[in-house]
Amino acid sequence: MKHIAIKPILSASIELYPFSQQFKDDWERLYNDQDVHSPFSTLNWIESGIEEYIDDTNTIYPIRFVDAKGIARAITILRLVVFSDSKSSRIWPIKELRTIDFNSQRTTPILAEDLCYFSEAINSILSLKTIHFDKLVLYKVEYPTDSQFKELLFSLNNLSYLSVSVYNIQPRFIFSGDWDSYLMDRTQGHRKKIRRYPKKLQEAYPDYQFTRLRTPDDFVSYGVDRCFDEMSSLFMNSWQALELKKKGKGLDLAYCNFYKKIFLKFFPLGCIDLGWIHANGELLAFDMGLHIEGHIYLVFCAYSLEYQDYSPGTANLVEMLRTGFMAHDKVLEFGGGYLEYKRLWTNDEMNSYKIAMATKTMRGRLSGIIMRLKDKKKHRM
Repeated sequence: MKHIAIKPILSASIELYPFSQQFKDDWERLYNDQDVHSPFSTLNWIESGIEEYIDDTNTIYPIRFVDAKGIARAITILRLVVFSDSKSSRIWPIKELRTIDFNSQRTTPILAEDLCYFSEAINSILSLKTIHFDKLVLYKVEYPTDSQFKELLFSLNNLSYLSVSVYNIQPRFIFSGDWDSYLMDRTQGHRKKIRRYPKKLQEAYPDYQFTRLRTPDDFVSYGVDRCFDEMSSLFMNSWQALELKKKGKGLDLAYCNFYKKIFLKFFPLGCIDLGWIHANGELLAFDMGLHIEGHIYLVFCAYSLEYQDYSPGTANLVEMLRTGFMAHDKVLEFGGGYLEYKRLWTNDEMNSYKIAMATKTMRGRLSGIIMRLKDKKKHRM
């Protein structure tokens, strides 16, 4: 095992929500210091999730990890969730301290200056006496490529069990070359299929128009309110909204409201990328993404069920890829999970991870035993 330099122990400074200006400044500094700038690790994204999905903000814990001079070397935002759904948990509820990951894809749950400070921050959380919890769970983690990361995790203190598992597989499209060369590399049948999606709509509706909006001026010219009103109207009648509606609790409306917040917070920054198709005098499909350093993260999309025989969603994706080559985009991120349409386009994939840590409390040890049994069962399969 390689020797890892030990840095000074960090102290956890727990703050209140809403975030203080000091917390916001430290978050921005440490975010900008990361090798990967995930939009899902920005305060704009995280605050939108808190505002839409969390009623009791007393369960939110903004934490700065400071050195002896009071300088923040790492920072995180966690929430305390008490699980009491099952009969046993109602008697003995498990308290889970977890990251805030509403609608996220891959995240950096703890922003730190380096991996040693990342490890020290986790050790500091596990040593907390002011927050009583049995498990610390980091969801949808974008794993650092540094080989020392696992070593650091397994050297943590105050654990009864540690589990690292794939949360989901995330399909991606890597842009290489140009659109024509991409098509030429496909089989003849595949080429015809790709071209057929927009052509079918164009032949049926002469007013067919694909538009891509990216800059703040694009959205202002179109009309900011008008833009999201069109997307919202289409989404609320889409299959995604219908599925969310079945689950109750107003999840369809909450989901739509969440992305309205994202749209309004990110478009002035020049980070919203919207591609959509209008035909027959109405909106047929849209894909809204976040545009960060050449990466397009698709986050909010829908197509009209009334026109599904024309595959407007797929036609819109074809247009997004075609114009993405023209704009010299680097990667298009489809988001977690493999829906069938993604398989047609994916030429790369990444994992996001779940890191679960059971503490040495009595409930934590019980959680650790259950986690260990589940991990053994997975390995046997």
